[in-house]
Amino acid sequence: MKSVTRKAWMIVAAAGLMIGVAVLKDSWAQTRPAAEAPAPATTRVAVVDVVKVFANYQRAKDQELRLQEHRKEVKAENEKRSKNIESMELELKDALAPGSPEYQKRLDELTKASIDRETWLKFEDAKETQERYRLSDEMYKDILKAVAEVAKDQNFHIVISSDESNAESKPDIFRKIERKKVLYAAPGLDITDPVLTKLNEAYKAGKK
Repeated sequence: MKSVTRKAWMIVAAAGLMIGVAVLKDSWAQTRPAAEAPAPATTRVAVVDVVKVFANYQRAKDQELRLQEHRKEVKAENEKRSKNIESMELELKDALAPGSPEYQKRLDELTKASIDRETWLKFEDAKETQERYRLSDEMYKDILKAVAEVAKDQNFHIVISSDESNAESKPDIFRKIERKKVLYAAPGLDITDPVLTKLNEAYKAGKK
């Protein structure tokens, strides 16, 4: 009888010990700090001086030359029309009697010529503005594409605009502060020149 009782006690004790160990393991698992998440991969950042890129992009230079030629043509035509109007004004003033049928006819022609010149000039100005906007938008897309390609080639994850060349021309310190996008950039992070090289090489290849 004592042997049976002793066996039962040993079984109960062993079970209690196992339960205790299980409880302790569970408690330890709950209080143990969670494993640290793996550190994120290093993010590499580069900077590009967009103003410098625009100023030295060969396509932009070529487009500016074409626009300058167009402005010269517009200026020459405007001077031609202006001289014609001046001649009409002198003829109206010196050669014709006010109130005569011929005077009224020439006055109408003068008025029409003046209105035509002003309308034409406004149209040409608007057309140039639209063309400049269109070309700038296209070239900006070219720049973004080149930036992305250079960034991938050189394993950069983020590229930030840093328009330092233009900032120095602004006397207003507050405007300079507002425009500042990068407070510090190590020299090795600037990929402006590779971006320019890629842009100009692609542009030259496309002209062939």
